[in-house]
Amino acid sequence: MQMDTLLLQNPFNSFSLVFGTLTALSSNAYKLMSYQPVNTILWLDIAVIDLDRAINFYQSVMNVELRDGRPSTRSATLQLSNQGSGLTLIEVSELLPGSLTPYLNCHDRLEQALSQVTLNGGTILQDKHSMEPFGYRAVILDSEGNRIALHSAL
Repeated sequence: MQMDTLLLQNPFNSFSLVFGTLTALSSNAYKLMSYQPVNTILWLDIAVIDLDRAINFYQSVMNVELRDGRPSTRSATLQLSNQGSGLTLIEVSELLPGSLTPYLNCHDRLEQALSQVTLNGGTILQDKHSMEPFGYRAVILDSEGNRIALHSAL
């Protein structure tokens, strides 16, 4: 799927890109050049207690720069590929079970996937909702109690 060019305004001077390729137009405007979610695992949200320590760890291990979202958000983002793979470190006060949330690509069949969740022992925590301009997601617990985000462009 190829999405038309889209202009994103960012009033916080920080941006967590989930899917696509961004080109900076100014300090707070970006142009999304392409949208091709080809990966099954698109994204990971990772809860952390100490954001500075976690940024240092991931920058050192991955040998890349993370985009620090402070002061507007207590998070940092790393995009690993132009096809959407990446992660966001989210600072929390306490780590709980399910502190890692994988985003699974449902390839434009989010409603069908959701219809199977409860039938197969899972729980819908958040029904389908917009992540504009990056499509839609729903947050579920799988049959084993793991928190998972299901994503679709449509």
